[in-house]
Amino acid sequence: MAIEKEGTSNKMDVDDPQRISVIYDKLKVSGCLQLMKKIPCHPASREDILTVHTADHWDKVMSYSLMTDEDIEHSEMFYGEKSLYVCRDTPIAARFSCGGVLEAGRAIARGEVKKAFAIVRPPGHHAEPLDAMGFCFFNNVAVTTRVLQKTTQFKRILILDWDVHHGNGTQLAFLDDPSVLYISLHRYDQGRFYPTGKFGSMNSRGEGNGFGYSVNIPWPTKGMGDAEYLWAFQKIVMPIAMEFSPDLVIVSAGFDAAEGDELGECNVTPPGYAHMTAMLCTLAEGHVLVALEGGYNLGSISSSAVAVVETLLGKPPLSINSLSVSEYGTETVWLVAREQSGFWKSIDVDSCEPNPGPRPQPPNLAETLKEHRQAFIYSGECLLSLPLLFDTARFFEGQVACTKDFGNSDVIVLFLHEFGKLSVLPDQATFNVQEEFTRLV
Repeated sequence: MAIEKEGTSNKMDVDDPQRISVIYDKLKVSGCLQLMKKIPCHPASREDILTVHTADHWDKVMSYSLMTDEDIEHSEMFYGEKSLYVCRDTPIAARFSCGGVLEAGRAIARGEVKKAFAIVRPPGHHAEPLDAMGFCFFNNVAVTTRVLQKTTQFKRILILDWDVHHGNGTQLAFLDDPSVLYISLHRYDQGRFYPTGKFGSMNSRGEGNGFGYSVNIPWPTKGMGDAEYLWAFQKIVMPIAMEFSPDLVIVSAGFDAAEGDELGECNVTPPGYAHMTAMLCTLAEGHVLVALEGGYNLGSISSSAVAVVETLLGKPPLSINSLSVSEYGTETVWLVAREQSGFWKSIDVDSCEPNPGPRPQPPNLAETLKEHRQAFIYSGECLLSLPLLFDTARFFEGQVACTKDFGNSDVIVLFLHEFGKLSVLPDQATFNVQEEFTRLV
């Protein structure tokens, strides 16, 4: 297998071929493999690839098989600048990787399985229609999306990309297409993190008919973990996804945001990935396809993959003890919410606002009526409020009135009455009291 390189503008890392085998071996040890069905893999055809990529791009990748050792040596620096390493086996590896994701999607469409995990390499989400970059030659997820849309019942597809890098190739493939919703959570660092540039910014929202169907959640720094990712899922990802109502969910599952990955430098744990997977499984009647993208720490990537597969198999995610969202996380989610709220009705910007301070409470109807009664009695009848000195007096404060001669009278006459009954009409969706429809009986 080829060893390919990817990184930030000033850092490179190695895509270890063992990424495939360690995930497979850990699935076997965990007992997951025995519960799974192996789907036969076939290389993607030229016709499949051309649903996303140009013929020139296909020819360019296929030409790698004709390279001599001298060609490979002389082109190393050129491909290194594009975070690629090519060899004569690259074309068939790229076709099998793309075909693996595609066959998993076809198996879901045929009803053979409801959920699938494609353990493939090389990844694909950086591959643009015209060019290869960032370890990626063919865009596995984009090709699968297009082929399934053309040949199966899956027409509206959500692509959720949680790889630590923005999936520039995937977003570009569907930039003007409202039938594909692309949502990416990625490290951005003001455009300095790979693949660099402004394409992964929060105001990169698609074009033409596809405007609003690209949703970017760009983390401004390293260190984002379970709290930030789950907060983004609760406030941005799931509300938009439910409003979009997809027929199929495809996850571009890079595990380089995982705790322990030195390239991503983030802290998502296996339970964090499991919880995100569980939420996505509530969409599209449970039709979910997970495709491996990046991830460079063998321990992190295998543990995270097992957690995702266990969730796909129906095991409840493990609990996460502490979820304290960082200031960077809350600020980013709030800004994204403001950006997307003009298009998606399900986004509640106010609930995302960081540290909003105390909000003014609406007037309480019972308290308003109580104050009116007190004012009427004390001013109209010239009565006094009797101070109460027992422990529960706070419940009756201002409610006991007496005449001014209370202390000199030999006879005390008491009048006790209830306040009256309120007829309340709650909102059927939230069960909150609608005070404008409340009546005093």
